[in-house]
Amino acid sequence: MDRILTDWQRRDDLEALQLLLRRMVQDINRFSDEARNRLATLNQKLVMLERNIK
Repeated sequence: MDRILTDWQRRDDLEALQLLLRRMVQDINRFSDEARNRLATLNQKLVMLERNIK
């Protein structure tokens, strides 16, 4: 019986860890998307400034 309880506890621990990792990956992906968008916007502004200088 003790082995069954230990197994279920490990499963619960693994499930909690998987959920935490999924959330971390989602946060990293969200950050990456926002950073790409901001860099693209900045790049557009720099291109416009370069054209105005020429």
